Amino acid sequence: MRKHLAVLILTVFALVAVVGPAAARGPKEWPGYKALSDSSTITGVVANTDDGLAIKAADGKEYLVHGKDLSAMVGKKVTVTGKISQPLPKNVVTVESVKEAK
Repeated sequence: MRKHLAVLILTVFALVAVVGPAAARGPKEWPGYKALSDSSTITGVVANTDDGLAIKAADGKEYLVHGKDLSAMVGKKVTVTGKISQPLPKNVVTVESVKEAK
């Protein structure tokens, strides 16, 4: 029983050592990362999606929100400025500023 417990503990430590640094990487280090712009402005409605908070733009594109908590603005039309990247399969906007749109 002690051998099984020791193997389990060592396995958990090995898993954390491998997965931990990968989970802490920023978007530029994500597999499939593709920078789309230095800074852009997007106007759309903040929505909860299966993947997290997103901005659904008027052109039909959906941008996952990263960098700021916009949960208080769900359902509101906003204009955000930020860097857009595309870690496949979704576009991501790293929000630098946000304001409610009219």
